Amino acid sequence: MKQIASKQFLYSTLILLIFSPICFASSNSFPSLVVPDCLGVNIHFSGRDQAQVDKISNGGFGFIRMDFTWGSQEREKGVYDFSSRDELLQTLEARGLRPIYILDYGNGLYDNGKPLFSDEGRAAFAAYAKAATEHFKGRGVVWELWNEPSGGPERGGYSPEGYVKLAKAVYTAMKQADPGCILLGPSLAGWNFSWFEDTCKEGLLNYVDGISLHPYGAPKPEDVVEYYDSIRTIIKKYAPKGREYPLVSSEWGYPEFSGGISLDQHSQYIVRSFLTNMLQAVPISIWYDWRDDDRQIKDTRPEMEFHFGVLYNDFKEKPTYYAMKTLTTELKGYAFSRRLQAQSDDDYLLLFSKNGDSRLAAWTVAEPHTISIPVDAKTVTVVSLMGEKKRVEVKDGMLDIDLGESVQYIEPDTQSDRWAAEAAWNITGRVVFQRGMTVLIIKSNTNGLDKDCELLSSGGDLMSIASTLKQVQHGNFVLSRPYVWDGSAKPVIISSLSVEGIDKPLVRTVELDTSELPSVDILPPADGKLFISINRPACNLDDAFSGKLFLSCAKGINFDNNCISYKLLPGQTRQILSVNLKDRPEPMFSFACTLLDKDGYTILRTSPKRYSIVETFSEGKPGETIPGYNTKYTGDDESSASFTYEKSPKGSPFNICARLEYLIPKIWKPMLVSPTEPVSIPDKPKYLRAWVMGDQNRGSTKLRIEDAGGQVFQPNYGFT
Repeated sequence: MKQIASKQFLYSTLILLIFSPICFASSNSFPSLVVPDCLGVNIHFSGRDQAQVDKISNGGFGFIRMDFTWGSQEREKGVYDFSSRDELLQTLEARGLRPIYILDYGNGLYDNGKPLFSDEGRAAFAAYAKAATEHFKGRGVVWELWNEPSGGPERGGYSPEGYVKLAKAVYTAMKQADPGCILLGPSLAGWNFSWFEDTCKEGLLNYVDGISLHPYGAPKPEDVVEYYDSIRTIIKKYAPKGREYPLVSSEWGYPEFSGGISLDQHSQYIVRSFLTNMLQAVPISIWYDWRDDDRQIKDTRPEMEFHFGVLYNDFKEKPTYYAMKTLTTELKGYAFSRRLQAQSDDDYLLLFSKNGDSRLAAWTVAEPHTISIPVDAKTVTVVSLMGEKKRVEVKDGMLDIDLGESVQYIEPDTQSDRWAAEAAWNITGRVVFQRGMTVLIIKSNTNGLDKDCELLSSGGDLMSIASTLKQVQHGNFVLSRPYVWDGSAKPVIISSLSVEGIDKPLVRTVELDTSELPSVDILPPADGKLFISINRPACNLDDAFSGKLFLSCAKGINFDNNCISYKLLPGQTRQILSVNLKDRPEPMFSFACTLLDKDGYTILRTSPKRYSIVETFSEGKPGETIPGYNTKYTGDDESSASFTYEKSPKGSPFNICARLEYLIPKIWKPMLVSPTEPVSIPDKPKYLRAWVMGDQNRGSTKLRIEDAGGQVFQPNYGFT
């Protein structure tokens, strides 16, 4: 069994941010967000298995995903046999299903059947992909290049450089055969953002039409939003001008077994995963898996691998199958419109529309509670996760409904003008950094709604421009103005729309994407200094970027100088500033930041934030074991680890850091590094940050937090 040895460096300190006051051809196109066209399931069979395809169709799926394995279809060099996938596609077409076919895995005729590293192997694989594209041209096939290549060579994967070489060869060949074909990549496994960014640096975005992702690791389906935000931020850095890349969730699921989620949660999560993906404008979502694997398979996979299915291994339906069927029965032909405003961000109210008719999918990730929803109908029908229906009366234009973690569907018994107006009204806000200035752009339109409308200010950034918002009738509103970001993670604009004939105004909160703005990161203090990183978006690298940083409202920390100049040269994405401290900071300290450009205009102004040092590794002697910490391997096999002080690697602003060096026998089990005694943190923390540098062996770094009540949180920090 292969052993994995590696080391990681923990940069100097962990800091806790505790408080912040305040066009393809139609047959080859991506599907729109209409149920069930964009929803699919992963399968492991081919040929004419009519019974299984019928069951998939009856369950409401519109897509399948299946291996298009090279070795089984080219058994003689240059001779291809696509008959099994032909038969499968014919069976799918008869039921209106489309496939994602995965071009994957080795062929014993080339490179000894291993992932392709030779020029001959890549050329042969590209020829195979071209032949497949020609054969299935015009039949709605979506192609995906490889399955989880980010796993590395030891798991049949690729380096970023190797994968992009393969993608270039395959994409070029396939587009010669069919310019309108769709190729997805890189089939990213989990939260491995560094591997994905490395492929983008190598030019991957020139050789794919959409980004396929496997977002395993989100504790619950709604947490995938953070994952997609990170992926989109990376894409913005490297995307060719004018090109957009749909995100495709080509494999994602949760295991249902004693060590995973419950059977009830499994049926909830398939529906919430699909709905969350539609909320995130993901045009294809594939649930893993159609059927539980054979539990008698003798291999190295852990037990959880066998329990992802919608069906049991004996083809018996799980409740998950019926939850899916309810989703697609209730919303068949309905297009996702938007998320409606709720009192809490934990409540999800997703509006779907079809020919002027509207329906709502509703659930919460908080504790069960009752909410009131405005709707202009006298009664509605409420449908449960499993399809049970009940009639509910609407009182004074408000519907009281009990929300829980299971999705419910709400059908007005007469057409709702209010929900039709909600579907028609669109308002967006974005902030961009242009010529040294941050600009806010607000766009609103009512998409031909045949009613008089008035756009009103009700808070947030629109408060300061209320005087410019006049009556807007049947049309568009665009506003562009200078903007000063307050440094919040999710700044918002809040607006309301008064619609003729509708009693209560429509209210909308729009989050602003700040990935295109300069930002400031506070790094931990060490060696008598505080370190601050000035970050410029990689999409604005043409000119020099300079100015001053002011530090104010300091408590518990004394700066030698509160005004520091910065200058980023063309192509430079960040500069780390060091600020001398007059004395050692208190355990809890706070300050505010103001970032000015070279002309003195304010770009960023944050209110005071409080920081607490959880741990610092900057004061030990290299080679000494770090006291107060345990290292523990969670598997049963022999392992070893050391946790010592070390001189920081090149590129670190700190002199001393912690070094973790480990030898583990299995990739499935982690090495835990934890304090021997619980760490007491005052108040209620909002953010926890750790600085880690890996040795490029692509070990996955995760953080596990157990609070005083025993609840465990495990955010995913990707690979190092």
